[in-house]
Amino acid sequence: MNSVSKRNYYFDILRIIAMLMIIMHHITINDFGLLPHINGTENHLSNTQLLILMIINSFVIVGVNLFFLISGYFRIRFSFKKIISLIVQVYIVYGIVTGIGIISNHVVLEENTIKNILFPFDLYWFLAAYVALMLLSPFLNNLIDYIKKDNKKIIILILLLFSLYAFRHDSGLFLNGGYSLLWAITMYIVGGLINKFKIQNKHGIYLYIICAFLLAALVYGLFQAGKPQEAWGLYRYNNVIVLIESLGLFIWVNSWKFKISSEKVIRIISFLATNTLMVYLLHSTCWLTIIRRMPIVKIYQSGLFKLGILLLPIYALLIYIVCSLISLLYKVSFQRIINKLMSDKKV
Repeated sequence: MNSVSKRNYYFDILRIIAMLMIIMHHITINDFGLLPHINGTENHLSNTQLLILMIINSFVIVGVNLFFLISGYFRIRFSFKKIISLIVQVYIVYGIVTGIGIISNHVVLEENTIKNILFPFDLYWFLAAYVALMLLSPFLNNLIDYIKKDNKKIIILILLLFSLYAFRHDSGLFLNGGYSLLWAITMYIVGGLINKFKIQNKHGIYLYIICAFLLAALVYGLFQAGKPQEAWGLYRYNNVIVLIESLGLFIWVNSWKFKISSEKVIRIISFLATNTLMVYLLHSTCWLTIIRRMPIVKIYQSGLFKLGILLLPIYALLIYIVCSLISLLYKVSFQRIINKLMSDKKV
């Protein structure tokens, strides 16, 4: 077993942060309404509120890139059992959640509902890309091993050009704004090379912060200039600014040297880090987003926008913890049954 496959609480912390970023991203663009405001379907935000939300989104937009970088850094070990387990979990969780939604009249049983139950991965592009990464991992790991240190600068140049081209001609490379398997593969390889070449820099955090503020300024400027589509397009995962921002934060974490002496704290970090799948499933693309949105709407309608922004990280953490507890229930019930069935069949 590769030594890097052992749990590393630095990157467990980064996993947690990345998922919190994804939660805050969804709350910012959907619940606070940044996306509909930029698209012109709503006009409920003041210029100050708009700028604040753009800054927040510019800091948290890197969450997805971080997950794929982490996967490449530690390398996915190919396992049919893990692939099947992940797929089954998506079907079970989404099926149960949708069933509860139908019973509670939050979901209408129609053709589209049945289609989503049969093909839930159409709703969860991130998980579909991750399953594909798991299948491709032996090839991708060999590719990372093949790349020599002499090629490092060439790889960086190709990556930047790839990102710059994608920003202007996204559909031509099937990158879909970074919401795609091709970009997931790119980030996976980069994560693997960061580990292989021991790339770390304690000043990477400054690169992350500078790029985040630059991104927010550009988005705000384009929107005020009457170019909302171009403004929103800057939030693509494969935008070179978002890419550099992601890498800056990642190599900073890779330079961490502090120690956590408390085994209890490490176990808590490990527990939360292993529940990111359930957190993503429950908070993002199902009718439960209605529940997620309710407190934000009440806060906004009460004129407490600034308070809502201050409480956003705490609210995201609360969502994370609740989903993690549900994940624990899943593991002691369905997951045990699935593991037993697969062990009996020697999958």
